[in-house]
Amino acid sequence: TLTSFPNLPGYEFLMKMMESNQEFSGLPTILDEHGFQSVFLYNGLFSWDNKEGFFRQHGIDRFIGTGDYQNPVFRDPVWGESDQDVYRRANQEFRTLAGDKPFFGVILTLSNHAPFNLPDPLPFPRIVTGDHLEGRFNGMRYADWALGEFMREASREEYFKDTLFVVTGDHGFAVPPNITPMGLARFNVPLLFYAPGQLAPQRRDTVASQVDIGPSVVGLLGLDDPHQAWGRNLFSPTLHDPGFAVIKPSGSEEVVALIEGDHLLMRDPKSR
Repeated sequence: TLTSFPNLPGYEFLMKMMESNQEFSGLPTILDEHGFQSVFLYNGLFSWDNKEGFFRQHGIDRFIGTGDYQNPVFRDPVWGESDQDVYRRANQEFRTLAGDKPFFGVILTLSNHAPFNLPDPLPFPRIVTGDHLEGRFNGMRYADWALGEFMREASREEYFKDTLFVVTGDHGFAVPPNITPMGLARFNVPLLFYAPGQLAPQRRDTVASQVDIGPSVVGLLGLDDPHQAWGRNLFSPTLHDPGFAVIKPSGSEEVVALIEGDHLLMRDPKSR
């Protein structure tokens, strides 16, 4: 998402590979060159997948991960502090950063992830299904609730009116019917650009993916820096095609796919 580089066969763990030492003209790098302060907030350990090592090299200034939260509401022994702890700290950080210089904040949350360890009691009536999906449903609802609380807090801050919020997920989960071997429902995630007073409410059905976020933010900010993105500016007035996305399940080298509009092309990278 931040480097506009897709999950490709052979580069599953790109941030830990020697190839990651090359320059990426991604969003953190471009905004750093324009004087943006930056902070990355996360529930877990930044050592996992070399997150801090990679993004410190590519433009992020500060990192706040598990163990950096004072008096957390809840700490998952597997992933770290709860989403509401991360969002509460994010609002504090953004309030401090807001001033003469612009800021770039990244929030990566983990509460909506197996094994779905959540605060008890929950801040809403627990969903009871009696099956293996109960934890997932409550994890989804908690993630949604925590995000809503953050937006309510942020809306009372001075920085809110000048901030572009971008919300997306890395993936969903497979649900029947599974029409193709790719399990397309797993890749159907929301993408929201929210800037009250700046962007008119609208809904688009253009196919897009995480690699389009960087170019879109650069375009919305009015920057014209050249960059090596796999995606494009979704708000470009010349954009009239049905869109495209490259998708590949994490942890699998067997199948990669290209979606263009309503068409799907699947390939096994090992086949000739």
